[in-house]
Amino acid sequence: MTAKDFEQLVYVRARAAFAAHQSGRKSDEEAREDIDKSIHEVVWLLETGRSTERISILASAHKRRAMIGSEDDVERDLAQMIRHYEEAAAAKGDEAYPRLNGLLGVLLLGGPSDGHQDCGSIGSIDEFNSVLQSVREELEQLEAAGSPRDFWEAVRRPDFEFVDSIRREALGDEWGDLAKRYEGVFSNWGSPREKSSVLDQLRFVVAIASHRGMPHLLEPTERLLKKLEAS
Repeated sequence: MTAKDFEQLVYVRARAAFAAHQSGRKSDEEAREDIDKSIHEVVWLLETGRSTERISILASAHKRRAMIGSEDDVERDLAQMIRHYEEAAAAKGDEAYPRLNGLLGVLLLGGPSDGHQDCGSIGSIDEFNSVLQSVREELEQLEAAGSPRDFWEAVRRPDFEFVDSIRREALGDEWGDLAKRYEGVFSNWGSPREKSSVLDQLRFVVAIASHRGMPHLLEPTERLLKKLEAS
């Protein structure tokens, strides 16, 4: 087995553990144990050689763990997710995808103004807005260069607008327009697996917003998710 094969095994194990938990085939404890195993394995991989892919796998494992943890686990795993996505962005030259994931984690923790010390390098609203603006500028440069080359480039615009609408507390008014943007991408791009990654991200937000008592975020995200699941 190559190192790349092992990376994928670790990623798939964490994903499968969460799926089994969602379907009722694994308890909270069993799913966390499987995800913890994946976390330990990817940490070992990172000790043998760091890469953006490995750091992102570690971040995504903490993201899934946050969805099935206790209150303390949720905050701790969100903080780890934020930190690792920041590391992945830095390793890839501040690429937009991991930065957006990190910013979403900050919002789910309540934002830097909420007194949290776990928001990675984001210590203030101004810093949050600065990072988000840099993502916006990267996105505009990409769009100015021509049509998207693949699903991931095409979906960056609605992904960005989703995070920005949460920041502005406008998702309740804008989820319908966001659904149309995502549907436009889905109609032209993406395999079932790629499209499911968008739905998984929305399910993540629903789970954390429900766990942390954030109805202003939970309700419109549920509507957006149901609309896209039906499309």
